[in-house]
Amino acid sequence: MPEQRDRAKTSPAAIAAIFVVPPILFLVAVLLWRGCAQAPPPSAHASGAEPDGQAPAPRAPVSPDARTGTLRLRFLDVPGGAAQTVSYAIYASQVQDAPVESDYRDTVETKLAAGTYDVLCQTRATEKWARGIQVRADETTEQTIFLGNGTLHLTFLDAQDGQPVNTSYAIYAQGDRDTKLDSDHQRETTVDLLDGTYDILCQWPTGRKWVEDVRVTAGEQTDAGIALDLGRLHFQVYREGDLMNVSYQIYPTGRHDEALADDFGKDRVLLLAAGRYDLHCEWDGGETWVREIAIAPGQTVKQVVTIEE
Repeated sequence: MPEQRDRAKTSPAAIAAIFVVPPILFLVAVLLWRGCAQAPPPSAHASGAEPDGQAPAPRAPVSPDARTGTLRLRFLDVPGGAAQTVSYAIYASQVQDAPVESDYRDTVETKLAAGTYDVLCQTRATEKWARGIQVRADETTEQTIFLGNGTLHLTFLDAQDGQPVNTSYAIYAQGDRDTKLDSDHQRETTVDLLDGTYDILCQWPTGRKWVEDVRVTAGEQTDAGIALDLGRLHFQVYREGDLMNVSYQIYPTGRHDEALADDFGKDRVLLLAAGRYDLHCEWDGGETWVREIAIAPGQTVKQVVTIEE
């Protein structure tokens, strides 16, 4: 019997069980662990992701005590055109660090706390803000946002004769005077702009004028004639009955730090903004001032300067 027990302890089957089974169990454990680590993530459809793989931002909760209204948005190319699917984000006005809601759709209907909101719309080719949308408690606000272009045709007109006059201009989206959308120096110009409202700055050497609330509609042309508040100063310099060349400068009355015009001549017509001006004339051996020359829009003021010996 002892010999049989010793043979059983050293039989080939026993040896195989000792040296083969533990490595097999270890290999199975490793394969199971690697399979779990490499499991594929949830699909974009299952996780609610956008077409570009970005999940929509979580909606900010509305306080249960807040009075709410409904905001309905439609996104179109031009009036009467097809719906446009856009990425949009709704922000409380003047608070653009985090959206109240964002998603990717062609129409929106959402409950919001009563207040004022700005909406950012983005496509592959266009980015547009719709600002100042009022949402009132227990009411539905409907807003259609057009993402197509309209045409703005500007003409800058002399207030005196209604003729076009060269003017430096800059066009800004209403509410954003930090970014020029277009600028040049022309008598008239045509610019393609997104549907929206714009402010235009007109400038000339002696003044400036803002024209606000210029509406551009997608798919249409807006014609705007801008009358500039300009007048003219016609001055002549005489000495002993004859015209005489002098060095001259034009200043706003009482402000002589920088001349609006600085040239040499004897018979000049200057285009000036409506206001009051001082004229300084200088020649070899003398100088003279003519002060507080009043110029009204559309008016030509004639000023004769006589140099006495």
